[in-house]
Amino acid sequence: MTIRRPDPDWVPPAAKFAWIAAGPDFSASSPVALDVTGDGVLDLVVGSGQPLPITPSPGWVTAFDGTNGATLWRTDVGRDVFGTARALAGGDLVIGGRQGGLFRLARQTGEVVWDAQTANGGPESFPWQFFTAQPIVVDGEERLLTAHGGNNEAPAGAGLRPPGRIVLLDPESGPLVAVATVPDGFETYLSPVLHTRLRFALRPEHEPFTLARRSLSRAT
Repeated sequence: MTIRRPDPDWVPPAAKFAWIAAGPDFSASSPVALDVTGDGVLDLVVGSGQPLPITPSPGWVTAFDGTNGATLWRTDVGRDVFGTARALAGGDLVIGGRQGGLFRLARQTGEVVWDAQTANGGPESFPWQFFTAQPIVVDGEERLLTAHGGNNEAPAGAGLRPPGRIVLLDPESGPLVAVATVPDGFETYLSPVLHTRLRFALRPEHEPFTLARRSLSRAT
């Protein structure tokens, strides 16, 4: 194999973009490609927000037209959104972020169908971060699986922050179906992953990580 030195005078060709979209927000989640309008073209949905220490940290969810980058809709959800949007079986979207923000949005309009705090009695029900939720089927019923934790307003260190929780929600209207405290007793900042059984990583700040496995079925 011949290895050639790069030409120091070589200049890469100018990048050609079909479109570029920009917004006023400082942070953003990973965009996800979804057909928002139903025209067969994949559009982009992204969450965003403003940096801390603004409390509550404002946030938005925005859908961009995949053809030209135009804004299809932009929804102010009132909390920084850093999770990745996921599509439910009926087509609506679910996305989460800081300060108990987990929202179901109508795909075509961006209207908030429910938020997890309101659906479960108020801010004290879910005060911390929600990470990327995923729709799953448990005992024949659609559920939302996610992690809830990471109280970054409390001092870091072993035993100083509340333990994280693995949460199942009813995606229809948002109420809690089941909850389990993570087994190592630390906070968590990572989303659970569904395998043959539920697997989830526990990643507290300033502490080693743990990997755990648990069944979701009522029968086991």
